[in-house]
Amino acid sequence: MASIVMSSTSVIDNAMASWLDSGAVAALTYGSKIPAFLAAAGMTALGSAVLPHFSRLVALEDHGAIRHTLNTYGRWLLILAVPITIVFIAASEWIVRMLFERGAFDAEDTRIVTFVQQMYLIQIPFVMVGILGGRLLIAMSKMYLLTIMAVVNLAVVVVGNLVLMQWLGVGGIALATSIMYAVSAAMIWVLVHRSLRDAA
Repeated sequence: MASIVMSSTSVIDNAMASWLDSGAVAALTYGSKIPAFLAAAGMTALGSAVLPHFSRLVALEDHGAIRHTLNTYGRWLLILAVPITIVFIAASEWIVRMLFERGAFDAEDTRIVTFVQQMYLIQIPFVMVGILGGRLLIAMSKMYLLTIMAVVNLAVVVVGNLVLMQWLGVGGIALATSIMYAVSAAMIWVLVHRSLRDAA
């Protein structure tokens, strides 16, 4: 259910981008490709690695080890993800030019897509931290919390799009998505620590 709700955010983004100037939907699509690939790769690798480990610790009811693992993994994820994100943001224009700038895709398109891509890339550290906490909630059989958060995320995206697209155009829609993941990561972190406290 959470996945269904979350997948609807991209539909909403494209629908709202269509309210903007011609080419906004295409810019959103091009600008999301690299961030989506990085996020999906990180989510798959991290999710597959940590879920069995968290499940074992939850079964043992070793809350101290769970907290230590969560905090240690979270710290290292930020140490790795933040510099990588900064590098990709700095190299964003070059990446867009190398991948897309040919034919009908001109320098102005590159400028717009670069900005969209940079706004989307901001989400990467938050996605990684969020997936770490999300896998722990799954291991703790708290899946219903993920569904509730997905609904909150949907509301954040809609409101964020409405506000930011007025100032930043199509880049505002991308930034709203990154803000959604930041809010989601914060909510997950709070709920995980509250669940651990209640279980102790």
